[in-house]
Amino acid sequence: MNVIPEIRDDILFLLLAMQFINVNGKILEAGKTLIKPDDHSYRYGEGLFETMKLMEGRILLGGLHFERLFNGFSVLKFQIPKLFTGQGLEKEIIYLCKKNNCDKLAKIRLSVSRGSGGLYDCDEEWQYLIECWPLDNIINQLNENGLVIDIFPDAKKSCDVFSNLKSASHLPYVVAARFAPTQLQKTFTGRLACNNSDLPLIKEKETATTCFT
Repeated sequence: MNVIPEIRDDILFLLLAMQFINVNGKILEAGKTLIKPDDHSYRYGEGLFETMKLMEGRILLGGLHFERLFNGFSVLKFQIPKLFTGQGLEKEIIYLCKKNNCDKLAKIRLSVSRGSGGLYDCDEEWQYLIECWPLDNIINQLNENGLVIDIFPDAKKSCDVFSNLKSASHLPYVVAARFAPTQLQKTFTGRLACNNSDLPLIKEKETATTCFT
């Protein structure tokens, strides 16, 4: 069973499908080098992100995503101007999806960094990036075969004021994602490492989402 090349093919497809990105409200061609060497999100993991799903021109659970994002700004004490709102971001996201011809069904990632500089002298000129990729309709179909999930043994989530943040410091989840296909190749049982904070539970056609963060 060859799992890793399939994952890489999916990533390659997403990269090829995304022609444009939004950087601080400006539409630019995807693939351009944008990050500064001293960007706080890159250098220190001091940033936030939200991954969202858009269907038929509407962001699903958009209000909850933006609420969590702005709560994160408050916790990390980002100096965000009042004109930077969830409603404004939603308009920019939808426009970008149309620009990339994926406004019917898309995955969106919104990333925000505090700014650039050293550990004690950040310029507080926060930056944001919006990316979007088309999704296949199969994503909306119920996997009737189910999944066998596993626990990644080498990391434990901390329990503190930062636990609920979707932060740029995502190391446990990245390593867990690499752990999953190795387990799949070893066992051939469809075992996966759960590297998401939300696990949907489906019983008798009713769906509930359990949040582990």
